[in-house]
Amino acid sequence: RLLGHGSSPAAELTGCSVQPTITKLEYRIDGADISLSFCTPLLLDDLEQMSMPVTMLKLETGSDLPARAKVLLHDDICYNGMTHPEMAGNSAQDSGLRLAAIGKRQQNMLGHSGDHICIDWGYAWMVSDASVSFSRQAGHYALKLEGEAGKNPLWAVLAYDDMASICYFGVPTKAWYARNGR
Repeated sequence: RLLGHGSSPAAELTGCSVQPTITKLEYRIDGADISLSFCTPLLLDDLEQMSMPVTMLKLETGSDLPARAKVLLHDDICYNGMTHPEMAGNSAQDSGLRLAAIGKRQQNMLGHSGDHICIDWGYAWMVSDASVSFSRQAGHYALKLEGEAGKNPLWAVLAYDDMASICYFGVPTKAWYARNGR
């Protein structure tokens, strides 16, 4: 286990590098070196690109022999509070890519405001050329990425669609990047 909660023992964090667009974490577990990177396109000359809630996840090992890997994005990113709401999700395949989404079944779009509000409406997405699915894992719903990581990394794109970002004079309004129907 690299990040988050779970019953597996946590890997030893051996390095961390934070750059303007990439955060890279280095781990060691059972004698294996593992690298986990998060890359976000923060291009200051492209406001649409910069405002997109999209991050690329890349998992690789230092070995020539690929290792089986599983990445879970749990449902607790999709609600605020201790009560587990009923979740909805879906998995699909298009143009050789596999994608899955997760969100609350009952969406209360722009239903509250304030600090420390989790992504309480909308849907989290995961896309990859590896196996991606919406599933139930250890009492939680999750987006699951499974594949092999080695010299060729296991990768996924993580994104979020909040459907509306602000209530502008009483009108639910999309985020900047989606203002033209994107």
